Amino acid sequence: MLKSTMNITHSLRLLAVALLLLPVGCADIEQVLEYEGVIEEVQTVEYGRGDGGFGSYRAMGVSPEGIIFAPIDDFDEGVDLVSADGRKIRTFAGGGGFSGPRIRDVKSVAVSSDGRLVAMAGIVQFSSSNAVLVYEIATGDRASATITPPSGVDGDVMALAFSGSGDTLAVGYGDDVALYDISTSVLRQPTIVKGEPFEDATTIDFSPTDGDRLVVPGGILSISSRSVIIPFDGTDQYFNRVAFSGDGRYVVGVGSRGFHLIDAASGEEVGNLREVVEFSGEFDEQPDALISMDVTSDGDYAVTADEGGVITVWEIATGAIVARTTITGGTSIHTAPDEPGSFYTTGWHKATLWQINL
Repeated sequence: MLKSTMNITHSLRLLAVALLLLPVGCADIEQVLEYEGVIEEVQTVEYGRGDGGFGSYRAMGVSPEGIIFAPIDDFDEGVDLVSADGRKIRTFAGGGGFSGPRIRDVKSVAVSSDGRLVAMAGIVQFSSSNAVLVYEIATGDRASATITPPSGVDGDVMALAFSGSGDTLAVGYGDDVALYDISTSVLRQPTIVKGEPFEDATTIDFSPTDGDRLVVPGGILSISSRSVIIPFDGTDQYFNRVAFSGDGRYVVGVGSRGFHLIDAASGEEVGNLREVVEFSGEFDEQPDALISMDVTSDGDYAVTADEGGVITVWEIATGAIVARTTITGGTSIHTAPDEPGSFYTTGWHKATLWQINL
């Protein structure tokens, strides 16, 4: 079922009083920010609206070929690729007539930056074993053998991320990050053990400017040296999401204490924006925690979502808010790989495409 809403505009006229916390040694600067932007809802795709269990789906990724939906019920197998008109194109890793390994309880999905590959992590059907499967999106063909945890590594898969070239897949297993060559499904390097204070690798991103760095909530890892090269010791929170800026100079981190901008070369915090925002005449001095974030394909903006459904567009170079709106449902953010200035909000049963006009 397709609900297409064209030219629905959310005008954002908001007054924000923000405190920008600069690195140690710099004076605190209070800024009064007045911003106005337009976010246009382009299209909403709905799929798999069951009774909340069997037959229900949630959107978990986007590609040029369609939206990736996974079952909500832990025992439903497979992942569906769905077209813009709500039609199922194909099912990966399950379904009638499917040959090959089947997985259920899918917890993580990643799409390569060129939109060619999709990786999904779940439980092998009729077992309790974790596995990651990789497919060619356009054809549905397997792109690698089944990826299983390396020896000595326990725990569920917490996060997946492709390198920019698409030839390497990073898999976060709790406190461990393993790198796999997609063509062979073997470990590209020995497992990188992060250890304290890095906790779980719930979010991973590769640097867009080189093939050697990846970022996790507690710091930047080097693939070649198999070590932490830039710890985020100066930050005061655990990040829900982290990502590199388009030029690789900064890391964006979001969590319970706002939007953090970190120098990727030093690990020093460049800015921590905590805002007091006026909505409908009322001030909210403690905004909800930021739970999701992605960087636009041009690398210039980060789009965040908080627990209350507030969607915010930030300019990475300055940390300034440039646009904002509020939605109901679907607060996971995925930027469109082939559409600069666009992003999707995804959640139960639906995915909505938005255009940022600044």
